[in-house]
Amino acid sequence: MTASDSARNFLVSVLGFIRERKLLVAAIAVVLGIGLSWLIHLPTGYSGHAHPSQAISTDFSSG
Repeated sequence: MTASDSARNFLVSVLGFIRERKLLVAAIAVVLGIGLSWLIHLPTGYSGHAHPSQAISTDFSSG
């Protein structure tokens, strides 16, 4: 077995796994997309303890 054969076999097995578990793969992709979007859109300096009124404030340095 050559390196290209083993790489091809690995790729075929990964694609087969994805085909068999389309719903799981889609759910993981959605969760990762939402998580990434949430991280990208966090205000600078977000501590995780903000009050709802601070979420709409444009002055993020006020606390």
